[in-house]
Amino acid sequence: MTWEELARGYRAARLELSLSTQRRIQSWLEHFSNWANRQQLERPEQLRREHLERYHQTLLWSPSVRGQLYAPNSVGQALQMIRAALRWAAEQESQPDPCAGWLQPRAIQPVPRCLTRDQVHRLLNSPRSDHPLGRRDQAILAMLYSLGLPHSVCIGLDVGQLDLAARSLAVGPRRMSLGAVLEAALTLYLNQSRPQLVRNPHEPALFLTKHGRRLSLITARVMMKQHARAAGLNGVTARILARSSTAHAEELMQRLLFSS
Repeated sequence: MTWEELARGYRAARLELSLSTQRRIQSWLEHFSNWANRQQLERPEQLRREHLERYHQTLLWSPSVRGQLYAPNSVGQALQMIRAALRWAAEQESQPDPCAGWLQPRAIQPVPRCLTRDQVHRLLNSPRSDHPLGRRDQAILAMLYSLGLPHSVCIGLDVGQLDLAARSLAVGPRRMSLGAVLEAALTLYLNQSRPQLVRNPHEPALFLTKHGRRLSLITARVMMKQHARAAGLNGVTARILARSSTAHAEELMQRLLFSS
């Protein structure tokens, strides 16, 4: 059985799979067969365990056509699809399974990314504090960091959920306490910016666009990306901000415990 016959036969045997899955299988089998041909492996029965290990290392350290390394999940998906196809081919030819006994290494999970305190400070001070939209953006960024809320929850907040006198915010059944930085940013926004942005006095949304409407999810994400770029940061998300806040709180707690 040649590589081309394997790909054609396995595709015909797995017609129950979705079209997108079939395309991924076809793509990875083509990638593997090209690699095998460069190794002078012209037929599947020539494969040995060491060849699979070598291909695994190739996936881990060789860039894709986009010039980037494959994500661990993509590597795992590729190996699973290729192993299933090789196992099928071995059964068809009554040959030993070249994958038998090979334990696929688990993907190394990257350490979750966190921002340093200096990076968070730069991000929160990136918006213009002398402009209504800048003060709005600063309040949103402070909320994402301090409370760990996702964008979708943040833009869905209404003014009535906020109680500055009690320094709290009602989010569903929870009532979350406001830190000093977030309280100051929200107070500045509500007192000086929101009155300039609001068009309808009955508008309930907390965060408004320049047209006086509720901020959209896309606009909020673009806003964060722009301010992150201005602060010299890339790839900042609401989840990274929330994770950074938790890490900084734990760091402070450890300092207090060990200093006592």
